[in-house]
Amino acid sequence: MKDVADFGGYTNSVYEIDWDQVTTSWGTDRKKNSIFLVCKQISDKALDIIYGENAFRHYLHAEGDLCLKRNFTDANRRRMRMLLLTAEHRSWIGEITPDIAMWSSIIPTLNILRLVAEQPVQETYWNAPPLEKEMESWFMFMRAFLNCFYHLLEGKLLEVDFNGKTETGEVVKECMLGGYREVRCRLSGDLMFRRGPFSYNSGYWDNDDRGFGSWDA
Repeated sequence: MKDVADFGGYTNSVYEIDWDQVTTSWGTDRKKNSIFLVCKQISDKALDIIYGENAFRHYLHAEGDLCLKRNFTDANRRRMRMLLLTAEHRSWIGEITPDIAMWSSIIPTLNILRLVAEQPVQETYWNAPPLEKEMESWFMFMRAFLNCFYHLLEGKLLEVDFNGKTETGEVVKECMLGGYREVRCRLSGDLMFRRGPFSYNSGYWDNDDRGFGSWDA
């Protein structure tokens, strides 16, 4: 398994796609963003750098494709080169399906597409559906997106971190037909899976301000 601290050495910056200020702030402060107003050629070059030299993190389990469609124009989506997707298990996740047209505007021009996927492991909240039901929903979601990615990557590899879970690994293998490599993602995977500096023995979670998640229920 390849251990990846960043995106192949390209960048250490990761923008959260679901934060509106990532994109809307560029258009609200005219002094801060004056470079975009000089001329179209300079504006296009600056946008190429912003989108091409930074990684963008998107939470598939939250709103599916909606944040990408809402916050970015088609032209700016095509400028992206590094995209990190996270998928945490949620009871409704099987209802989320990929927008093929939208993904077609992103994936072909990406240098790196990485997916960090958290398989359901137990009933983690009050009145949760049985684990079997959650797994069924999870695999419906995973197959829909993996099949979409496989057809659009056109020979490029999907980087995927599923924390060694056998069931999810089998679905990845089934859908990607060898078009993937398993990695350890330190940017998101270690935190999601409570590994390394974020393990329960690390002391990181001793501070109550770290927040509450489904894993704590």
